[in-house]
Amino acid sequence: MQTRDEIRQQVQTDIRNAVRDATNAARAAAEEAARAPAAAGQATTTEPAGFGGPPVMPPDVKAISIWFFLTVGVTIIALAAIRPWARWLDRRGQVPHPSSDVGPRLDRIEQAIEAVAIEVERISEGQRYASKLMSEVRVLPAPVANDPWSKVPQREPVPVRRQGEE
Repeated sequence: MQTRDEIRQQVQTDIRNAVRDATNAARAAAEEAARAPAAAGQATTTEPAGFGGPPVMPPDVKAISIWFFLTVGVTIIALAAIRPWARWLDRRGQVPHPSSDVGPRLDRIEQAIEAVAIEVERISEGQRYASKLMSEVRVLPAPVANDPWSKVPQREPVPVRRQGEE
């Protein structure tokens, strides 16, 4: 059984051999292509095709680079011009400062709201108490007609004096 290092060395050797074979095949094909025009009577070059000579550049590279730098310059100038205008729009929408009498008015409004809240709480407590009393009355058993103990004596109303009466 081979160790990991032996397998790694074998794979590296196989890769080197494959690269060497591919390089030799490409070199032989390039030399054959260079000999073919010579046999036909054309001028030969010793360099493979695509190497040497002036650099090949796509035809629109110059125009694209000019438009790119022009766009960057216009963007910088536009940002410099739009920034003060945007600040002016932002300042234009600000609310004016309140006058000096607003503070006491807000205090009075706050006190009134607190008073209303206290009164609403009192009303809700009274409602809870009334609901509780009504639910307790429903729990009591109904009086029996023939039972002498279930009869509730009638009370006389207490006279109440009101203002303005004598």
